[in-house]
Order: sequence, then C-alpha cells, then structure tokens
Amino acid sequence: MRSKIVLAVVLCLVAAAALGIGAPPALAASGCTCHTAVPPTGGAPAAGGFLVAGVTDCTTCHKGMTVPHPELVEPTLTLKTGIGFMGLRPNALVGLFLPFKPLGGVTVYVQGKAADAPGWTDLDQGTTNIDGQAYTGTVPAPVPAGMTFRAISQGRAGPPVVKPAFSVPWAEPPAISAVLRLRGLTNYKLRLGRTVTCKATWTPTDLAGQRTHFRFQRWVHGDEVSGNSWVRTINADGVMTYKFRPRVRGLYSVFVGMGGTAAFQGFQSEPRRFRVK
Repeated sequence: MRSKIVLAVVLCLVAAAALGIGAPPALAASGCTCHTAVPPTGGAPAAGGFLVAGVTDCTTCHKGMTVPHPELVEPTLTLKTGIGFMGLRPNALVGLFLPFKPLGGVTVYVQGKAADAPGWTDLDQGTTNIDGQAYTGTVPAPVPAGMTFRAISQGRAGPPVVKPAFSVPWAEPPAISAVLRLRGLTNYKLRLGRTVTCKATWTPTDLAGQRTHFRFQRWVHGDEVSGNSWVRTINADGVMTYKFRPRVRGLYSVFVGMGGTAAFQGFQSEPRRFRVK
C-alpha cells in the first residue's frame, strides 16, 4: 500500500514538472541569450542585463510566461553622419529618446555596409549622455561609394523595460516653448527689498522632470554688469517657479531657457525687464 502511495506522488510530481506547475519559467532551448549575448556583427547587441532587439516580451525566451514585460517602452533612435569639427573628424551623431525624454547611459553601436558587402560591419560604439546623444568617430574617410550606415541601441532591463531600437533617419527634433510671467511688479517696477516671482509654463507638459534655468542680468548704461542662473525642475503640470530678491537698484532682465537634447530643440524665452527702485 505504501509503495502505491509513493508511486502516485512520484507520478504527480513528474506531471507537474512536465506542465511547469510550481516551477519558475524555463529558459528556451539551451542557453537563452536575451540577457547575455555578445553583440554580433550585423545582429542585435545585448549584454549584462540588456535585451535582444526584436524580442517583444519575456515569452520569447522564458517559456511558460503569459504576460509581456511590465512597463515596456519603445524608444526612438536617430542617426546622422557627417564631418566633425572643422572637417577634421568624420563622425556619427546618434540620439535615443522617448517622446520629450532623452535616454542616457545606454550603449549604442554604429555599423556600416558597403554596396557590395554581404552584411554589416561594426564601426564604433558609444554611450548616450544625459541628453540622449552619443557622438562617435565612425565614418570612413573618404566614404566609399554606396556605403550605408545604421545604429543599434541596447535595451535596458528596467524598470521600466526599454526595448532595443534600430535607427531611423535623423530628423529635426520637435520644438518646445515656455511662457514667462513675473509677479510682484507695479508698472514694471519693484521696490528694493521686495521679491519678484518668476513663473515659466512649458509646452508640452511631457517635459515634467527636465531641469531648466532662470537667468537674471543687471544692466548699467546698456552693458551687463552682473548675472546669475538658477536651475529648477519642471513639475508635473509643466510649470517651474523661482523667487528673486534684488539687492541692488537698477535695470534687470530675466529669461528662461533649456538646452536641446535628442528629444527636443533647445529654447530660450524673450527677456522680461523690470526696474528696481
């Protein structure tokens, strides 16, 4: 009797193992390369926690999973080739971003393919900076006739999980803008010792989290005699504020600006002027 019970238990365990019940998702085949593959020439790079291009969800490698990666986002990768500073260094400029959000710290690979070549050749690699850009010397000089180029970005395990991307032709990134208003003035004047509040409303509101700066200048007889900048972060409503208390009488101007990235063009507002009496 005892032997029959033991046999039944063994059979149940075998069946559960076959169905994947109670076990973690198994790797596909022998050695899934979703997170460990060495970047192959002409292929999709992946290494140390990064994903292979073309893999849409975990089930490609991890059999038995029924849902895709959580928080999966698809970035855009652009590529522009040309001549570097004063024509001394052929180069490639790559940009990686989500809508209005540059992606930094991601490895990108630039490849080239001659007109009669059977496949792509690795030329160079770089890591995107905080602006989502990587600037590499990759283009042969002179460029062979008919040679084409592409870039591939690694994925990021997340969260959120950022998928790898193949490059698309470079295009001018979208423009952003801000409306700057000053509070606390009377007829564009401010009493010494009082505070002026600067409020910049940015468009689009997707810029939340970006760091921008307010720039103050003091003028005497048409010449700037002093100036300071303060960095502030755009909030979830697309707004950033700063309070400034001038310590010297005179004519002041203030503007707000943000440098361009792979995700958007840079912007600088028109200066708003006021006098401290």
